[in-house]
Amino acid sequence: MLFFLKLNNRNRGKMLTVTSVPSCDSRKFENNTAAEHQQVRKRNSGKLLAILCRLIALLLALAAAAPVLLAEEEDHEPGKGNDLTGVWTQKLIGGSDIGDIIFLVTFHRDGTALVDQQGDVVFDPVQSTQQGLWKKVGARTFISTFLQLEYNKDASLYGIAKHQTLYTLYPSGDQYDCTLAVTETLTNGQVNHFGPLQFHGVRLTLEPPAL
Repeated sequence: MLFFLKLNNRNRGKMLTVTSVPSCDSRKFENNTAAEHQQVRKRNSGKLLAILCRLIALLLALAAAAPVLLAEEEDHEPGKGNDLTGVWTQKLIGGSDIGDIIFLVTFHRDGTALVDQQGDVVFDPVQSTQQGLWKKVGARTFISTFLQLEYNKDASLYGIAKHQTLYTLYPSGDQYDCTLAVTETLTNGQVNHFGPLQFHGVRLTLEPPAL
């Protein structure tokens, strides 16, 4: 910045004033500063835009996930006509050579399941507890796949049985009918098929103790 002395004799008086005149360096400095501020604003605007885009994407993802979560919660309301979660007693329709065979079936909320079968530990071959997965595939319609180990009295493996079942749940939600097919694969490579077999299930309900 340059300064010039200016003589003012207005009204016959004398007054010395100082007038400032921007220098080239000052103008250049001001221009550089303005440019830097503009670049900073552009960078900040870019960062803000990126944050907004991420936030919008997150909100969209949450909005899409919410109906799924609500559907899962609805599907797993025990006692409803759209859910298998809980414990069931299951019987073979028509019985067998030894009469009714009872199964205890547990469907867990996470999609896993267990089956205990009457007499499995005295059969020959011995049969393990069935462990598997289940899923809803339609209105009051479900499928499951279970695996069961079969072994000899000396604990050597005899074979593996795969149980595949289709369930139709009653509108009341406390009973179902199901159709089961079994594929047994022996250790020697032989494959045997059993079924289809028809079963009926009844939901276990929680009751207060009779005291």
